Amino acid sequence: MKKTYSIFMAACLFMVILVSNNNAMAHGGDPTPNVKAVTHFKKTFPGVINVSWHYLSNGYLARYVLDGVDNRVYYDKEGNWDGSWLYYNETKIPGEIQQPLKSAYPAYRIAGLEKIEASSQLPIYIAHLEDAVSIKVVYICDGQVSVKDEYLKP
Repeated sequence: MKKTYSIFMAACLFMVILVSNNNAMAHGGDPTPNVKAVTHFKKTFPGVINVSWHYLSNGYLARYVLDGVDNRVYYDKEGNWDGSWLYYNETKIPGEIQQPLKSAYPAYRIAGLEKIEASSQLPIYIAHLEDAVSIKVVYICDGQVSVKDEYLKP
């Protein structure tokens, strides 16, 4: 139970950062990314082209799409990596995540998957599953699978 609560809190914290950063993108600021952030990005993600940099109130966002996966990489104002968010549509879900989800929820279709990485946390996956009548939001972290939310379709 403690582990599930920790996973939930880490995901909530990162989601708050994502929302506040996305809201801050509209407020202007210095659009030139920090040199340290650009250097880290190029070293960590070699060969990525068509990256767009955005100023945020507390740092910078590098955004790109690679092989159909939407990627967002967050840096603080000093250019330190804060975290990453990846969104996989149903055709791009990694096998190591897809297989356990299909085993646990064989009647559900995996509609999408988010991968959230933060500097001091294990990666957290948030899977969006659906069947004919319901939708489940499932967290996966460190081999643990837990249902966060479940909704009935209208």
